[in-house]
Amino acid sequence: MTLANKPRTGRKDKRPLVPKKRLCAAIADSIGLTHDEIDTPAEDKRKRPPDRKADIQSKFPDVWLSDKDVASRAGVSRNRVWAWARIGHLPKPTKLGPNTSRWHIDDIREWEKEQREAGES
Repeated sequence: MTLANKPRTGRKDKRPLVPKKRLCAAIADSIGLTHDEIDTPAEDKRKRPPDRKADIQSKFPDVWLSDKDVASRAGVSRNRVWAWARIGHLPKPTKLGPNTSRWHIDDIREWEKEQREAGES
């Protein structure tokens, strides 16, 4: 098969593609929009789910501790905190949402007090 007889693949029209900005400007001109109206994004009409973590933290800033907070207070890793909670060495966390578990500060303080007392005896 010679080059002349070879079937063409890809784009048949070999004209250069119009850059997106120029195309947008051309469309905007055709419908009567100004340059400023093109660059100004429309208000996002999609509803976004509320930021649950920020919501919970704002309502109870000093009452609930995350696994990171408990780990830093105990001087262990986050994995160790969850392992201790699973085996009962640490109080079980409270589920505040579908993906949010927190320890109440009073429970952790009581646990820390028990640990200090057990270490003294």
